[in-house]
Amino acid sequence: MKGFHHFYLGLVLSLAAFWGMLRSGSALFPVIFFVSLLIMIDDFIQHWIQKTTKDYLSPLHLLYAETLYKIKFIRKLNEFIDKIFGVK
Repeated sequence: MKGFHHFYLGLVLSLAAFWGMLRSGSALFPVIFFVSLLIMIDDFIQHWIQKTTKDYLSPLHLLYAETLYKIKFIRKLNEFIDKIFGVK
């Protein structure tokens, strides 16, 4: 289980969306909150399956690897976050 877990990203997004819902009541924040829950569930399921199938990657992980990770800034940000969490 190497690399930054997208569960943490989902958690930060959900907290920000919850705070936004309390502050502004905008209809956008519940949508962000729902998406953040899906991100956290995706990571949880990925690591649950990886207990028995070591090489399994979730659909969201694969999508990230094929799209966003190819952007240099995103890749550098990912590497920085990995260093913070002590991942090589």
